[in-house]
Amino acid sequence: MANQGSFQYVPVFVPEFNPIKDRKKLNPPLWEDFHRHGKQKERKIKKRAVEDGNFGIPSDEQLSNTENEILADAEEYQHKLANTGSEYFTELENRINSYSDFLSLENFKTLFNRLTPSVQDYIDKTKLKLSQLQGVHDKNIENYEQFKKVNRLRRPASGQNYSLYIVVILFLFVLEFLINNFLVADYLEGGGLESIFLTFGVGFINVFISFLLGYYLLKHITHINMVNRILAASALVLHIVVFLYLNWMYSAFRTQKIMEFMEENNANSTLENISVWVPWAVDIPFTSLIVLVIGFCSAIFSLLDGYLIDDHYPGYGKNTRTYNKSRKSIEIELRNLASTTQKIFKDIEGEGEKIRTTLMLTVNAWSEETNSLQNGFDLYKKKILGAEKDINYMLDKYIIENKNARNKDKYPLPERFKKTSPFSYTDDQKDPHKIFETSTHVYIEDETRREKTKKLLKNIEENFHMFTEQVGKLRGTTLITIEDIQKQYEPA
Repeated sequence: MANQGSFQYVPVFVPEFNPIKDRKKLNPPLWEDFHRHGKQKERKIKKRAVEDGNFGIPSDEQLSNTENEILADAEEYQHKLANTGSEYFTELENRINSYSDFLSLENFKTLFNRLTPSVQDYIDKTKLKLSQLQGVHDKNIENYEQFKKVNRLRRPASGQNYSLYIVVILFLFVLEFLINNFLVADYLEGGGLESIFLTFGVGFINVFISFLLGYYLLKHITHINMVNRILAASALVLHIVVFLYLNWMYSAFRTQKIMEFMEENNANSTLENISVWVPWAVDIPFTSLIVLVIGFCSAIFSLLDGYLIDDHYPGYGKNTRTYNKSRKSIEIELRNLASTTQKIFKDIEGEGEKIRTTLMLTVNAWSEETNSLQNGFDLYKKKILGAEKDINYMLDKYIIENKNARNKDKYPLPERFKKTSPFSYTDDQKDPHKIFETSTHVYIEDETRREKTKKLLKNIEENFHMFTEQVGKLRGTTLITIEDIQKQYEPA
C-alpha cells in the first residue's frame, strides 16, 4: 500500500482464492502389504491341507475353512487398500479441482477491468479537488491584484526569506545577552543568577519588543495613507527616544552598581537613587557606555529586522503569502496526480507479475498432483495384483498337499483344484478407476499431462503479454489526460 499526498492507494485486485498459498506436500498413503505367506504360515497351511485331505475335505460344493480364511483375508486386504486410497485420492482430487478452477479464472482480465475505473476515479477526484483549489486561488489572485492596485505596488514582495531574519534576531539577542551578562554579573548582589534574569529581560525588551514594533508599526511609514505614515514616523521617533532612554538608564544602573561595589556602600535600592532615573547626570565610564551602545544598536537593528521581514509595506507580505500558498497547493496536487498515477501503474504491473508467478506455480502444482494421483492408481493396481499372486500361491500350497493326502478313489478332487490360478479378484476390484471412480475425472496420463501443462503455461504467457499491452496503452492515454490537466492549470 502506498500513500501519495491525500490519495490512499489500495491494490485493485487480490485473488480471493490462492490454491498454492501455504501449500504443503501431501504425503502418499502407507499402502499395506499382504502378509500371508512365510515359512510358518506355509507349514500351517500344509498341515491343515493334509488333515482336510485325509477326510475328503473340501468337497466340490463347499470350501474348506482354510480356503475361506485365505479368501476372507483377500477381501479384507482389498477393502483396506480401497479405504487407504479413498481418503488420499479425495484430497488429491480436491486439490487438482482447486488448481483447475483457479487456472480457469480470467485473472488478468479481472485485474485490468478493475484497474480502469480505479484510475479514472482517482483522476476525477483529483480534477474536482484541483477545481476547488483553483477557485480559492482565483479569489486570492483577485485580492492580490486589488491590493497592489489600491496601494500602487508594482514590485514583487520582498523579505520572504524568513529564516534569515529569524537568525538575525536570535543572533542579536544572544550577543547582547552574553556581553551584558559578562559586563554586569560581577557587580550585582545576586551574582550570576540575578545577572542572567536581568540581562535576559533587557535583551528581550531591546530585541523582541523592537522587532514586534518594527513588524506591526514601522511598516506603516511607507503606507499610502498619510495618517498611517505620520503615526508610523511618530512611533519611530518615540521608539528611538524611549529605547535610548532605557538603555542609558541601564548603563547608569550599571555605573551605580560599580560605585557601590567599589565603595562597599550599603545604600538603599538603586532605583530610589535619582541618578538612575536621570542617567545624563551620571558620569558613565567606557564599559557602561559599551552597554548603552550595544543595547541601543540591538534595538535599532531589531526594529529594522521587523520592518524588512515579510516586505516593508504593511499587509503586502501576508497577501503575497496567501497567493503563493494557494498556487503551491495546486502545484503539489498536480505533482501528486502524476506521481500517484505512475505508482498505480507500477503496482498494477507488480500485481500482474505476482499473478503470473502464482498461475505458473499453480500449473506446476497441478502437474505434480495429477502425477501423484496417477502413481497412486498404479500403485493400488500393483498392490492388488501382488496380493492376488500371494493368495494363489497359498491356495496352490493347500491344494498340492490336499491332493497328496486325499484318497482320490474315495474322495474325488473338486473341479477348482484343477485350475492353474484358483483365485482372482474381479475386474472391478483390480481396476482403480472403478474403485476410486469419483476421482477418475482428474486422472491424466503422462503424455496428456505434459501436453496440457505446456498449453497452460503458454496460455498464461499469452494472457500476461496481452495484459501488459493493455496496461501500456491505458498508461499512455492516462498520461495524455494528465498532461492536458497540467496545461489547464499552468499559471497564466
